[in-house]
Amino acid sequence: MVSEGKPVGWRSQSEMDHYIRCPQCGALVDMRDLGEVLNHLHGQEIDEEPATMSVTCATCDGTGWVCENHPDRPWEGPRARGCGGAGAPCPACNIPADSETPRILEGYRVELDKDGWRH
Repeated sequence: MVSEGKPVGWRSQSEMDHYIRCPQCGALVDMRDLGEVLNHLHGQEIDEEPATMSVTCATCDGTGWVCENHPDRPWEGPRARGCGGAGAPCPACNIPADSETPRILEGYRVELDKDGWRH
């Protein structure tokens, strides 16, 4: 099992546990510093693996909408409160830029009037 890039239960025994010797130039490289690691690629290409993990907003469960009365809960889905409150754009992931409307749920539409968009 891995947590934050380290095996569970791993503890450094000394500061030197965080360093490796660069096979190209022999310098010590601090593996906690990505910039330092990248500087020691010496022109070598990095093989990238395709991303297999999808990131879902924990506030709205990826829907983009929360309950107006319970903004820490999704408006729809298994974790929704079902209190009858109106939906509101998720404050964590559905923040529209000025003069834009928030991302909407499939099957819904945004209504505009002289005051702007309504949710």
